[in-house]
Amino acid sequence: MSARILCLFSGGLDSLLTARLLKETDAEVEALHFITPFTGSAERLRGESYLEEWGINLRRIRISLQEFRPLLEKPPHGFGRALNPCIDCKILFLRKACEIADAEGFDAIATGEVLGERPMSQNRQSLDVIERAAGLKGRLLRPLSAKLLPETEVEKQGLIDREKLLDIQGRSRKPQFELAERWGITEFATPAGGCLLTEPQYSNKLRDLLNHLKEATDETVALLKTGRHFRYPDGSKLIVGRDKEENEELLQHGGEGRIFLEVRGVGSPIGLLFAEWNRFKAGSPQENEVLLWGAKIVARYSDAKKEPQVTVTWWDKEGAEQTLFVAPAKDSELEGWRL
Repeated sequence: MSARILCLFSGGLDSLLTARLLKETDAEVEALHFITPFTGSAERLRGESYLEEWGINLRRIRISLQEFRPLLEKPPHGFGRALNPCIDCKILFLRKACEIADAEGFDAIATGEVLGERPMSQNRQSLDVIERAAGLKGRLLRPLSAKLLPETEVEKQGLIDREKLLDIQGRSRKPQFELAERWGITEFATPAGGCLLTEPQYSNKLRDLLNHLKEATDETVALLKTGRHFRYPDGSKLIVGRDKEENEELLQHGGEGRIFLEVRGVGSPIGLLFAEWNRFKAGSPQENEVLLWGAKIVARYSDAKKEPQVTVTWWDKEGAEQTLFVAPAKDSELEGWRL
């Protein structure tokens, strides 16, 4: 009798090796990939072709910003170096995996964690905390380091041969690369990569966004990866495209309370301005002040940035265009606004 194992899959080498190692034990394996606003992908993953080759089905589960948000505000086990709640993120994934396993009769859940590979989330204490908090005591299998950890129920029951599992530990990835060579694995995601929450600059922009509750949605979180971001003292937000691709992306995000800005006739970025126009009367000093602010920044990043006065065209979701005449923002001004 073989074990049915639900294996968390990131597309990285450790998760690939875990899936293959489980197949080597004759287990029935299914892979599970989580997508959050900060990690995971709905697109084809590097290494996904190996799963197909090995006869392993891959399913994807999406986690929304609303569901993930408590981990960004006050994670029970704290943050890493940036805004990354690594331990609590793994617990969330495992709890969801546990729901699937219970509903569908899987014998255990497996991960590609390696003892000691990541100081915060893969030391022995953290591994134990994650297992208990996820409600998986005795049901969480870490095949790459299994011989260094307590036996799981599937091992005790003889559903998985412990002797076929491994004892990898530490930050050196030499053992993993040797296994990859043995099994012909050459395509996989880079180690420790892919989570935006580990990037300090991105985390700063996300903290700012979360402080503006009406603005924080799955859409606006996705836009944090696009363009330069600026915040006006009244709370208005401006995103300025850095190239043609980003300009085209920004143009897909019009809507209520959003304004586009551009310097016509020269090379220019698209500016996407988020402002709570419902607080203003059309043409009010506050509205004009925010528009002038956004126009100055867009002019600064256009090819007309050295001109004393620049004509900036702006339009809203209705499509009616208007113009503003502004002096491009100075670099010293940008320092106080840029996120």
